[in-house]
This record gives sequence, structure tokens and C-alpha cells, in this order.
Amino acid sequence: MAYMPDIAELLTEMGVRDKYRIMLGGGPMTPDWAMEVGADGYGENATEAVEVAKHLMQEKRGGK
Repeated sequence: MAYMPDIAELLTEMGVRDKYRIMLGGGPMTPDWAMEVGADGYGENATEAVEVAKHLMQEKRGGK
């Protein structure tokens, strides 16, 4: 968990942040913390993560 904030920063530095969606979730995390460290989505459990992933992919495709 300590390195999760580095993910968005590294992708930004590499110039590829817009190509990827970052999802975090589970155990000790909260939705607020996930957004604070640059995640695009948060799933409390596997079922919720699937729904969040579907939503993020729709956004990436332009809402289609």
C-alpha cells in the first residue's frame, strides 16, 4: 500500500497516464484515499470492482 501513490505519478512522468485506469480497493483502503493517491476507481470487493471496471472502460471509450 505504501507504493500505491507512486503509480499515478510514475505513469504521469512516463507520459502514459491517460492510457491506463488505476483501480484500488479492499481491506484497509477507503474510496477517499484511493482518489487522493490518484486512482480512477475504487472497489470495496471483487463484485464492486467489476462494476467499477466496466464503468471506467465505458468512460475510456467515450461513453458508448
